[in-house]
Formats: sequence, C-alpha cells, structure tokens
Amino acid sequence: MALVGLFATVVALLAIVLVVVDRDRRYQALLAAGDRELASGNAVDAAASYSSALGLRPDSMAAYLRRGQAYRAEHRDLEAIHDWHEAAKLARNSTQPLEMLGDILSSRGDDAEAATYFERAVQLDPADATKLYKLGLARYRAGLAATAVGPLQSAVALNDNFAEAYYLLGLVLRDVQRQTEAVVPLERAVRISPSLIAAHEELADLYRSLGRPVDELAQLQTLSSLDASLPREVAIALAESRHGRFDGAIATLSAAADDEVSAQESDEALHKIRKRAKQLRYTAAALGVEKVAERAKAIQSLLGDHQDSVVSRTHLSQEATVAHRAGEDTFTYGVLFEQEADLARRSEEQLDAALKQLKKAVRDGQ
Repeated sequence: MALVGLFATVVALLAIVLVVVDRDRRYQALLAAGDRELASGNAVDAAASYSSALGLRPDSMAAYLRRGQAYRAEHRDLEAIHDWHEAAKLARNSTQPLEMLGDILSSRGDDAEAATYFERAVQLDPADATKLYKLGLARYRAGLAATAVGPLQSAVALNDNFAEAYYLLGLVLRDVQRQTEAVVPLERAVRISPSLIAAHEELADLYRSLGRPVDELAQLQTLSSLDASLPREVAIALAESRHGRFDGAIATLSAAADDEVSAQESDEALHKIRKRAKQLRYTAAALGVEKVAERAKAIQSLLGDHQDSVVSRTHLSQEATVAHRAGEDTFTYGVLFEQEADLARRSEEQLDAALKQLKKAVRDGQ
C-alpha cells in the first residue's frame, strides 16, 4: 500500500511539473510572438500576444513592460503608462520601467511628474549619465532650473563628451542668472560637437549680454558657415559687417527683407521666411542694430508657432489614421486638428504686419 501511495504522489507531482513546464513553454512562445509582431510593426497583435502571456503569468514584469511598448506604438499612452506602473511595482530594482514612464510623461508635457520617475531611476543607477541628463532636462522643462544643475553637472562629470548635457547645463546656468559660469559648458558643447547649432546660438546671445562683441561675431560667423540654407545676401551682409562696411550691410539686409515680403504663403515658404528671419537676426545683432534684431526675432517666434502647428497637424493626421483603422472614434483628433489649423491661420494673419515692421526697422537702420 505504501508503494502505491508513493507512486500516486510521484505521478501527481510529475503531472504538476508537466503543467508548469507546458505553461512556461506557452508563455515564452507568446512573448517571442509578441516580440516578432512588435518588430514587424504589428503593435495590435503584439499587445494581444503579451496579454495572453499575462494570462499565464499575471506577475510577469517582462510582459507588462513589452505590452506597454506595444500600446505606446499604437499611441495608447494611458494604457502604456498603466502597464509600466505595474512593471515598476513588480520589479522595484529595475530602472527600465521608471525610465519609460519618465520618457512618455515628458513627451506628453508632464515634465514635473516625469522628473519624479527619472529621479527614482537615478537613485537606483546614479552612475548613468543619460538618466542624469533626462532628470535635468525634465526639471528644466518643468520650470525647476535651479534643481537641474546638480544632475547635469554629474552627467558631464561621468561623460566628458556628452555635448547635449553640456549644452543644457549652459542653458540652466544662464536661466538661474549664472551667466559667466554658463559660458564654460556651452563652449565645451561646441568643441565636442561643432555642428551643434543651438549651442552656437546660445553662445552668441550670451557673449552679447556679457559685452564680448568679438566672440559674439565669431559665433555668428560660425553659424553662417554651418547653415547650408544661408541666403547669399545674408552671407554678404555678414562679410560686409566684418570689414566695417555697415552701410552696405544695412542695404543688403533691406533687400533680403523685401524679397521675403513677396514670398508665396505656403507652409514651405513660411518655414523659409522663419529661417531667413533667424539669419537676419544674427546679422542685425552683429551690426548692433537692436530694432532689426528685435523685429526679426518676433517673426522667428511667430512662425515658430506656425511650424509647430504644421508638425502637430501631420502627427494628428497619422494618429487619426491609426485610430480609424482600429475602429476607434476620431472626432477628438478632428477637433485638435482644427485648433492647430486655427493657430496657423492666426500666425499667417499676423505675418504681414510683422514683416512690414521689420522692413521699416531695416530701412531706418535702427
């Protein structure tokens, strides 16, 4: 009898092991299928595979993490956030779900909350320069510039060739009124990455505010050489200013402004005008013509809003297409699209007056 009982116990245990092994095999197969589907761009089927895997293993951090990635690919952000929260709870010592949560929240404009997740990731992995940079960036975007200094200084201490971190550190120091200190990281950024236009722009503005006209002009000249779309007349104006021919430079700028007033008002033409306004601003700054620089900057800002609208409308159209194919309601996308289109129209309506003000400032040489 004892042998019979022992045999029955062994059989029962073996059956349990076989069930567990089979369940694990199916779980792994579903994860692999989801990975293949996600890699091929089929996020809907990938999410379904990961959901089936979670049915077999409800405590799978990997399945939650990957299903969140599939949802993100479908622009189902709230569901992605939910899954990454679950992954973070299941794997409290993993930085991956925390970083993903920070990334998605930052992309949605919630940088203050994003910073809390990046901070937790940094606490788990304080020697990762990228995580420190993301924490600094989120705090900066959230309007917490003073608290961004420390993480960014740590990031560049860990990676001395991190041009973007040096650039951002320069911006942060500038915004907390530590302008003299801001010069050093910005100069380091352009040494590491000579084509980093944004860093050259900030350096030129910073040199100007610090009363360093020679260094400012050097940055403006570098910007001219980096911008492949630089119009010929603006390049000539810069050359004239370098040689002290200020009357000729002003005349060249006036011709440039006249050219742009008659440009066709299409999205492409407006974007071209924006770039021209930026270049006019550089040259006017080099010449010390304050009113011209001010008017050009106003146009640059105005058409920056227009260009943002163009990009947003393109993105909304793509999202609406995906939603429609998935059988979802696309009414909200239409409302948002019309709001962006209205913003673009308002920018276009204000452009003519702004260009006339620029022409007047150039004509007056102010």
